[in-house]
Amino acid sequence: FGQLVFFAEFLETSGLFDAWVEDGPLIYHSPNAPQKRDVLGTLCLSILAGHRRYAHVTALRSDGVSPQILGMRKIVSEDALRRALGKIPEAEGTEWMRKHLLKSVEEACKTPWILDIDNHHQALVWPSGGGGSGLQSAQARTSVPCLSRLLDRESTPVAGCDGIPAAAISV
Repeated sequence: FGQLVFFAEFLETSGLFDAWVEDGPLIYHSPNAPQKRDVLGTLCLSILAGHRRYAHVTALRSDGVSPQILGMRKIVSEDALRRALGKIPEAEGTEWMRKHLLKSVEEACKTPWILDIDNHHQALVWPSGGGGSGLQSAQARTSVPCLSRLLDRESTPVAGCDGIPAAAISV
């Protein structure tokens, strides 16, 4: 699973994972229900592993390291995960996720940073087939105006940084 183990360790060490699980809107009353940490940990590990379907959760069962890093007892089944997430009210779940996502990037929104981007793209050039030489390089290379909205801080706030003055966000 590549870098998943390192990121799981970051989540555990930083306390972000613990806070996310603690605030999670899952409530179980049955003693046979899976632990909230196991359900949400399975979801987190599945997303970090690049899974896009519940069926792919089964692949995590062979990973014995990542669940231990997050303090989980086991990877729950895809059915248990699906049922658990289905019980979370949409508005409550959205607010829970938004709160914790913003918490994870809050410091980055307050810290000056430099955007280093190469905004040129190279068009594909094919020979013309006839006697021509195909596209000239000046025609093939164009500049994409991708920074205009980023630089216009008044009309386009940085996602999740609404309350932070534009001067604090360096572009």
